Amino acid sequence: MTPETYLGPERLDPQRYAGSHLVTGKQASYTLSARLPQNFISYGGSWALAGQTATAGADARLRLHFHARDVYIVLGGAGRVQELVDGRPVGSIDVSSYRLYTAFASSQVRDAVLELRFPPGVRAYSFTFG
Repeated sequence: MTPETYLGPERLDPQRYAGSHLVTGKQASYTLSARLPQNFISYGGSWALAGQTATAGADARLRLHFHARDVYIVLGGAGRVQELVDGRPVGSIDVSSYRLYTAFASSQVRDAVLELRFPPGVRAYSFTFG
């Protein structure tokens, strides 16, 4: 199963990150990695990474190649996050407070790529799995 995955630079595991060079403490543009190994994450669009938080800017996207049955993410702020699995839309997350949200749920273990598309201002903290 994919291990807990932190999104802010303070606890982000550089061994499981693919993509543009990470910039901390200010807004920066990222390009999603064309190749995402299992258990890796990648940022796309504009993000501000600081401490334990990744705050979405314009066209913010986050990809995660997971191996799990369920995927959860801690989010904060307000807005609707679009969810895609293996490139197909599967729903959305209505973020209204700082808490744990279900990003993906299945009756069996899956090996797939989850893409989340964020509105500006929504904050992401970490992924956990079940």
